[in-house]
Parts: sequence; C-alpha cells; structure tokens
Amino acid sequence: MLLNLKYKFGSFKSKIDACEQIIAWEQIYQAKTIDGNSAQIVQNEDGPQLFYTVKCRQDRENLPCHGINSGIQSRCETRFNAVAALIFDELSPNGFRWDMVMIPGQCTCIFVNGTHIL
Repeated sequence: MLLNLKYKFGSFKSKIDACEQIIAWEQIYQAKTIDGNSAQIVQNEDGPQLFYTVKCRQDRENLPCHGINSGIQSRCETRFNAVAALIFDELSPNGFRWDMVMIPGQCTCIFVNGTHIL
C-alpha cells in the first residue's frame, strides 16, 4: 500500500509504503489448508515447490501504519492467499495429493475503530 505525500512548499511528491514488506520466493514446508488443517508440503531436491510470498516486515507486523494520522488507529497485517501445492497425504495411494494452502500474499494496512476492524 503506497501513500502519496505532498509537501506544503513546491509540488514535490514522494511515495512511501504504509507498511513495509518483504517479497521473496520461498520453499515452504508447513501451511494451513483452506479448510484450516495443517499440511506438510512436499519438498524435494530434484524439484522444490517455490512460492511467491509477500509479508509485512517482522518488526512492523501489528504496528501502526506509516503516514496515517495519529488519531486513526491502524496496524500492518500480513494476509494470506490460497495457492495450489502438493502435500503429503497418508490416505492417498501414492502418499501425496494436491490441495489449496494458505501462503503469505500481502502486507496491508488495517484501520481499526475501537475493537472493530474497518
């Protein structure tokens, strides 16, 4: 999430991240399925499964967003996307199956009103 800032003097505009994020291709070994069950993701040396991840920087997670007025409660939060992955499954004939798992997919600024998320 980018915020546009305009300074009082001049027309200079700058963009800053409301929530700083980390973007990477990662080998993930454990994840939750879309049903909320824990799954072990198949990873092997010949062909690892890599996932494109976007997370809030660890030192910014659950902290106020940059550039938001001090009277407004906000926080940075990592959200998850459902993606297909090959997972281990003891009940499958070959020992694994495809399923949808939740992978970190975005870092977003959440606005909070008291105890309610807007």
